[in-house]
Amino acid sequence: MKTNNTKQKYMNTFLFLITLASSIVFIEPSPYDLLIILLLLISLIFRTYRYYDSHFLPIFLMVSYIITNLISLFFIKDISTAFLFFSITMYCIVMWLGYVGILSYLDIRSLLTIFNAYTLTAVVVSVIGIVAYFSKIESLDFLLYGSARIKSFFKDPNVFGPFLIPPAGYVLWRSSKKNITIFKTIILILTYIILTTGVLLSFSRAAWGNYVIVMTFFILFVNSKYINKLKLIIILIAILVPFLNYLINNTEAGELFNRRTSLQTYDEDRFSEQQKAIDYLELYPLGFGPGQSEEFLKQSTHSLYIRVFTENGFIGGLIIILFLITTLLRSLVISRQAPEKYREFYKLVTICIIGIIFNSFFVDTLHWRHLWFLLAIPWMNIKNKG
Repeated sequence: MKTNNTKQKYMNTFLFLITLASSIVFIEPSPYDLLIILLLLISLIFRTYRYYDSHFLPIFLMVSYIITNLISLFFIKDISTAFLFFSITMYCIVMWLGYVGILSYLDIRSLLTIFNAYTLTAVVVSVIGIVAYFSKIESLDFLLYGSARIKSFFKDPNVFGPFLIPPAGYVLWRSSKKNITIFKTIILILTYIILTTGVLLSFSRAAWGNYVIVMTFFILFVNSKYINKLKLIIILIAILVPFLNYLINNTEAGELFNRRTSLQTYDEDRFSEQQKAIDYLELYPLGFGPGQSEEFLKQSTHSLYIRVFTENGFIGGLIIILFLITTLLRSLVISRQAPEKYREFYKLVTICIIGIIFNSFFVDTLHWRHLWFLLAIPWMNIKNKG
């Protein structure tokens, strides 16, 4: 028993440190990727994982999806691109599988440790990005995309923005708990403002939609007591409305905000390429291979669903959709089965998954590390835990 407790303690510490590195992903492999590989090796050596009968279906779906990737390799144009893309996809699936087993070995409190680290690293990269945005210091331009959108230590602001949304929801959940001190409330509100600013200044329209969905669903479904919902709504309105009004009307961000909320000329090109990608399904019903969208089209598909259908065929696309649906349903079930004091946290996880599923209509999220982490949480075994 002591041995297991010691293992859990070390695993929690390692997971905390790994999660701190999850915001530095502008290179591949990133420090986070290398640490994840080390985590999986350590877990295998010390047997800090558990798998159950409930894991059969998602694992079967992921193995099936890998097979569709292998079949579609017969139709590729560029072998090096296909191999690299397929390798990253395999890594993401293995990472998901590792998280499922490790989280099932640990308890629900370990998730809170991970989310504490997630929130901390999200705040740090947000603050750094915000400073780079408003300071106009040339040496910090590498933290911006086109000198106008925050991407911080990410490759793309369309990844940076959504990365901040789960911790923003987590901060709201923490602030809505009973017996919280005024000091902690102030810290959590400031944290929420920082994360919200980061999402806004990413100027990712998909991230904005994701954010609105998560926050709306949070207010409607996570806070069970009416008075808590009313209090939260009043606080958010009192803080966010004046802040956003100032940001949009008194800074350079306002002009870009107005442009980003209107239809752009490149949107038409994007829709045209997406239609071409769909048309390719008639010629390649089994898909034209992993990572080949950029080879067959003028630009990326900008949609997870269009990418997996065109690259991995009808079967591959249906498998991913079925996997997302079963994971979402599992998340709904687990939010009811979890110990009472954690149920609202699991509701938050469910809402974050809904948000990222929406986000995936407009951005290719297949290789987002935090996507696979979120998709692993509902499959952890919580029986007799927490």
